[in-house]
Amino acid sequence: MTANRKLIVPKPGIRVPDPERRDYLPPGGREIDLHGPYLQHWGRRIADGDVTVSDVQGESSGKKSSNPAAPSRQNQPAQQAQ
Repeated sequence: MTANRKLIVPKPGIRVPDPERRDYLPPGGREIDLHGPYLQHWGRRIADGDVTVSDVQGESSGKKSSNPAAPSRQNQPAQQAQ
């Protein structure tokens, strides 16, 4: 999954076409790549208020959680077996 994917959900009572799949969004929504070839289409749907946009469940922010107090294994000397 890429960070460009968002969950697009149609507002109740509105049928929103999905040009990539050539059908309508289901009531529960669908993951859509907002930076793909259909950016203009989805931008219009968002601007018109026909859909709501949210992050995809379980998607990480793309950043590693790092603990600065934890030493890196790369910087530790190799231990010698005795």
